[in-house]
Amino acid sequence: MMKIFPDFSEGVLEASTSFRNLLSGVETAQFKVLLFGSLKAIDDEASKLTTEYEEGLKANGYDQGNLDALSSAFLYSLNQQDSVKGLIQEANTYQEYVPNILGPLAIDTRLAESAVFACDDATELWDGYDDLKLNEEEESELLRLQDQRVLWEKLPDDATKASQLSAFLSETEVTRFGKLQARKNLATRWKEAEGLDTGTA
Repeated sequence: MMKIFPDFSEGVLEASTSFRNLLSGVETAQFKVLLFGSLKAIDDEASKLTTEYEEGLKANGYDQGNLDALSSAFLYSLNQQDSVKGLIQEANTYQEYVPNILGPLAIDTRLAESAVFACDDATELWDGYDDLKLNEEEESELLRLQDQRVLWEKLPDDATKASQLSAFLSETEVTRFGKLQARKNLATRWKEAEGLDTGTA
């Protein structure tokens, strides 16, 4: 049978293996929460690829009249998703017990979501304060984006305000601002948990 998406199987299985190895090596509970969010993102991608794979088969001549080909495509895709869903279930088990094992750096659901959002990709984990804190260039970027947001916030609160945000910040800049702010907040929380002086920024 023609392989419409040749990298699908290899890519998802590679991600599954990588995340399983990563999960087994992560001892700190808050990182398991972060990892759970990343695993969900992989499952979403696997589901999307399943649909694309089946649509690709149909586009290349495997229509409803070729049930064997469609069934094979479905099972092929489903097997890939099952491996990822197994990882998600494993990570979910860790998440269930997180409140009891967090230790000094207590992370609630909101902060865990912030940690996931602060990641630039699904393989990124923070090893400590030094990784989380913003460098000078990132601090300057955050301040610039913050200034633009403040200008937008000063607009009158009416029905047109939301639509005017793009005049101050592009969609990419809005996302970037959120990620930088999330990292800054997490770094502050981390430093406070270690009993260090957070200083001013």
